[in-house]
Parts: sequence; C-alpha cells; structure tokens
Amino acid sequence: NNLEQGFVGGVLFLGRNISNKTDLETMVREVKNCKCDVLPLIAIDEEGGVIERLGESQGFEHTASAAEVGREDEAKARTDYERLARKLSDIGFNMNLGPVVDLNSNPENPIIGRLNRSFSSSPLAVSLYASIFIEEHHKRGIATALKHFPGHGSSSTDSHDSIANVETSWSPIELVPYETLIDLHIVDCIMVGHLSNAALWGGVATQYGARAINQILRQQLKFGGVVLSDDLSMKAVRSPAQPFSEVIRSSVRAGVDIVIVSRINDDDETADIGAYANSAILAGVRTGEIDREAIDSSVRRIEFLKKEISDGFVTKAPPGK
Repeated sequence: NNLEQGFVGGVLFLGRNISNKTDLETMVREVKNCKCDVLPLIAIDEEGGVIERLGESQGFEHTASAAEVGREDEAKARTDYERLARKLSDIGFNMNLGPVVDLNSNPENPIIGRLNRSFSSSPLAVSLYASIFIEEHHKRGIATALKHFPGHGSSSTDSHDSIANVETSWSPIELVPYETLIDLHIVDCIMVGHLSNAALWGGVATQYGARAINQILRQQLKFGGVVLSDDLSMKAVRSPAQPFSEVIRSSVRAGVDIVIVSRINDDDETADIGAYANSAILAGVRTGEIDREAIDSSVRRIEFLKKEISDGFVTKAPPGK
C-alpha cells in the first residue's frame, strides 16, 4: 500500500519477515506486482555466513561468509557469488545490501571481525572479492551496496547498540576499497554506518553536522551514486531523548538519498513506518529544514539506479552529482 501511494520506494526483507521459501516467494511476487508508477527496490541483506536470511533452515543453499570467501581463489569466489545472485534473482530480489568492504583491522570487532563479515585486512583483497560479488549480482540484474562507509572494521562497538566511535582506531586505508571500486565504475550504492569521528568528519556519519557523505564520499572520492543510511532504528542514533522523526530528517540533511527504517520502536511491529518516514521528511521540506534541491538530486540518483536495474546494468556509468 505504501508503495502504491508513493510513500516509499522499496522494501527490505529482514530475517523476521521470512519463515519459509514459499511464503517469501509469495510476498516478493506481491511487491513486484504492485500498481506502482516506478519500479520498487526489493532488497535483502544476504552476505553469507552469519548474515544469511535465506539459509538452509528456510530451504535455501548456504553461502559462505566473507572471511571464508576471502581465503578462496577468485574462481571459487565467483562460483559462490554466482550461486548467491541466482538464489536472489530466482525469488525476485533486485537489490542486495552487500558486499561488506570493511577491513578486518580489528579481529575482535564484535560486529565485523568476530562475525567473519570481512574478506580480509588487506584493502586490495577486499576490493577484489567485493568486485566479484558486485559483478555476479549485476549479471542477474541485482543492485549492490558497499558497506559500512567510512569504515566499521576498526571499531570495538556494535552500532546496533550504541554509536561506534572510531576516532582513535579509524585509518584512511579504510577508504581504499571504496576508492578502488568507485574508480571501476561498478558501485551502485554505498551504505553509511552510524560511525563517529569528530576530528575527521565531525560527528556521526549518518547525522546532520557530519561531513562524511558530502565531503569525503561526494567530493574526495567523487561518488555520484545512491547513498543509503544504515538502519535508523538502531540504538546508535535512535534515543528517547529525541523524536524519531528528527533522526530521519537529520539523516537526509547529512546527505543520505535513501533512509532505511525497520521499525519506529522496539515494541511496535504494526506501525505504518512508510507513512511515518515520508511525513517526517515532508515536514522538513515544508519548513525549509531540508533543501528541496537536495531531495531532487536524491530522486535523480535513485531514478538512475532503478533504470540501471531495469536495463540489466548494460550501461554502467556514474551519474552526475
């Protein structure tokens, strides 16, 4: 309903939305058949390993973790990701929120290193395996999203629970995979994490006041594609001290094109999230808090992405800013 009304531009399937293969196929088919003016993004975050929504318990083939893939040769990695992309396209997904391009710089990191979500501590190896992941998804008409910009690999905190302050641990080498892949013109989207570095980007990367998106990603790395927020429902940015609508507006003001919101609060699985997020952003545009031109630029980037998906990624070229 939100899709047909134009409140949201896509849906993200999480583990809690998936019980079995048949139900999932039915739900995806319903989304695909919506009476929408534009193609909806039908997304999932299917990395492999621990972060696997479509595993053997749901009736699907298991995909290796990034750490496992990073120890394989290129041919085996390509086979793994060809299978993964086929699994997603067979169901009807057109977007996968991966690959993780965080460096395994802190093996004790509770959300990246310990969960085997990084290909390697080497930026060159990360770039190589990420490019294979992207290429195999593009062959199946599936968009991808590099994450978690500007780099979650060195953190010692999980941004699901609190802001990950990387001021003393983050290093510019963490930008190398982004730079390498952007230069290859194969990057569709980049997901920004709730990562704080007051000295280098002035606060939490997904919130207003931080320069991570506009300065580092847009100007320094010259990325012209779609920027996604990590889930704004994470405790890193959502707090009782601030209305959630402000968190959403702040993310847009920080330079995010697509905000991801999985729930409004932990106890509420029934709230109309799409209408809520849409009205929060609209209120910001009406008061002038959110720049109308910034919204128009975001729309252009998203339209370009959707055209790429529809065309099967035949003309991969970076859109203008």
